Amino acid sequence: MWLKRNDAKRFICMIITIVISVYPMSLSPVWNGTIPGHRDQYERMAQSILNGHLYLEYEDVDPRLSEMENPYDPQARKELGIYYHWDHAFYNGKYYMYFGIVPVFLLFLPYQLLTGNALTTYKATQIFTVGTILAIFALFDFLRKKFFPKMPFDLYLILSMVLSFVSVWYAIAAPALYCTAIMSAVCMEIISLNLMVRVVWDSEQKNGRKMAELSGSFLCAALAFGCRPTIALSGILQIMLFYLYLHELKSKKKSIKACLTAGIPCLLTAILLMWYNYARFGSIWEFGQHYQLTVADQRLYSLFAGFRLDKIINGLVYQFASWSPIQGKFPYVSYEGILFAFPVFWCIAAFLQDSVKKEIKENHLTAIINTLIALIIGITVFDSVYTPYMVTRYQLDVNFLLGIACFVAVGFRCETAKNRGWNRFVWITAVMTLLILLLLILVPYDGNFTEQNPQILTQVEKMIFWWR
Repeated sequence: MWLKRNDAKRFICMIITIVISVYPMSLSPVWNGTIPGHRDQYERMAQSILNGHLYLEYEDVDPRLSEMENPYDPQARKELGIYYHWDHAFYNGKYYMYFGIVPVFLLFLPYQLLTGNALTTYKATQIFTVGTILAIFALFDFLRKKFFPKMPFDLYLILSMVLSFVSVWYAIAAPALYCTAIMSAVCMEIISLNLMVRVVWDSEQKNGRKMAELSGSFLCAALAFGCRPTIALSGILQIMLFYLYLHELKSKKKSIKACLTAGIPCLLTAILLMWYNYARFGSIWEFGQHYQLTVADQRLYSLFAGFRLDKIINGLVYQFASWSPIQGKFPYVSYEGILFAFPVFWCIAAFLQDSVKKEIKENHLTAIINTLIALIIGITVFDSVYTPYMVTRYQLDVNFLLGIACFVAVGFRCETAKNRGWNRFVWITAVMTLLILLLLILVPYDGNFTEQNPQILTQVEKMIFWWR
């Protein structure tokens, strides 16, 4: 009966998290396909592939773009009055999609082949968001059972809910195109880690299933590169876990088999992605990043050309420590740095406790935790270097990793804490984060549903402050 009750509670929490995350995505005409603008590129890409080519079909290509000395200079385009399609890649007189191709093959093409209709982009984001939430609940449940038996089940539930919301929150407001790329990569990485931790630590599994999960794990990690390469850098964490698995095998033959099982999906995916790049741009390394028609000439932001210490520091501050004062009107909050917006991440400070460090060391996880923290910083640095400026949605590139770090820190602290004060602190920060997230979803911004429909914000305010 106890197990059934907990299963029911988990199911209810997952449904609540999914509904709150997914439903608002359909409310804004800017993002739900009513006003597609440049945000229907995945849909167009699926149709282009069905028509036998890799460029996007536009009949209004301005010939002056090809005649320009540098069509990627936004100021030059403005001065000449050039008409162009915003945020596309442009190369040899044709438009291309620089966003990763993998979501097209995972969802858009199968849907169009099965139904004969195009899949509206925000719906793909909804699917990837649901996958992310389910995978987070499953990953945290496995970690709790394996490492944190003293963690109360209800604490696991609230953390799973809150850290799921944190991992998807910006996609709720602006679900199409940019967040389609982000959420597809996050979904692939979380599923990959789910499979990998079971390969490493589930001793009851048969070897055949382990090999299947190992192959699936590395396939998902490889596919993440074809969704959003920045997020796919978190695959380094998976490699560290794979090293632990190899260390436990203690057999050269088994190790070689495991390496082949993990490596073949990665190799095949890499070959296909490289072919895709070469077929479009004549380079296996070029995804279209340098050919963007956007706010800046992206060729100025290569790894070395854009490596400026002041830019990196500003990017880190913006990502983690920027702060906005409380607003004078509902919903009172505004977008700000991760550590101010989401107090639950304060719990990561538990890693500094000597008792927690000891637990981590005894479980042979020191290198894993250090890698996790380094990836959070490294991906933010990568975003800072490769983009003209940081934007709020880049928080999603690292929030799921911060969520894992937070859950692990809380879990090990639960194992070592001698009173209930720690659990109360976690609950307080989690509830604070949840309330802030619910308010952030309502902030009118980036064409979201409250910006497009101000009456919704007014109605919600009246419901909350009904006594006024």
